[in-house]
Amino acid sequence: MKKIFTVLAACGLFYSAANAQIQVTVTFDNSAGSANLLSATGVHMHSGGAVDTNSAWSYVIGEWGNPAAPGGMTQTASGFEITFDPNVFYGAASNGPVPAGSNILRIGMVFRESGPCGGFGGNSTNCIEQKDDSNSDIYVNLASNPPSSSWSGVTVGIASSTKELAGEKMIVSAYPNPFNEILNVSYLVTEMPKDVNVSVINMLGQTVSTLVNGKKEAGLHNMQWNATDMNGNRVPVGTYFVRYMIDGKISTQKVVLNH
Repeated sequence: MKKIFTVLAACGLFYSAANAQIQVTVTFDNSAGSANLLSATGVHMHSGGAVDTNSAWSYVIGEWGNPAAPGGMTQTASGFEITFDPNVFYGAASNGPVPAGSNILRIGMVFRESGPCGGFGGNSTNCIEQKDDSNSDIYVNLASNPPSSSWSGVTVGIASSTKELAGEKMIVSAYPNPFNEILNVSYLVTEMPKDVNVSVINMLGQTVSTLVNGKKEAGLHNMQWNATDMNGNRVPVGTYFVRYMIDGKISTQKVVLNH
């Protein structure tokens, strides 16, 4: 049985000037393929990105199995997943950031159980890992439309969070997702000043925090939510929704707070 994981671009836009790219969600089915990580309770994605389509490991991120390092995944009903902006994610590598005007076009990855099984570049023989059926690294080309994979066990899909609203495009993004402490929130206002409300909603439909409420000029706006309510209290872990309302038109994005 082949291993399947999905790369989902949750916001199909490139902001080279702001050095942001797209929101990519990698979902790994740990019950498929050789199922080396079937019993794992924590999985880490060790990966690298490149600004060309011939390589992949130019900007390497995520130490082997180190739970404190970037690349930690969240367990779901279908396996494990992680959402990130490739330019921001790989730009955090020791040789980053990704040059302005460039975008990560190809990524390579290996999945490992999270735990004390060797630091980056060190002895990793005690780590349980998952590669493709030929025991090779897994590669995804983000430059093609839709993104393509070098291996048949990888499916790639695109879902845009850009919505057509009364003849305008509303572009929204919240990342990383899942997040631990700080959630970066971005939205685009086109052409003219608009009434904007950006709020965080819990699973009961209650407003936890209001990030923006007022008229905003045209342009790309960025802010952060530090996972606190309107009284400054830390909110519990779980699922929340970022609700964007621009001139009465609404878009929502589900986010997960880990701890």
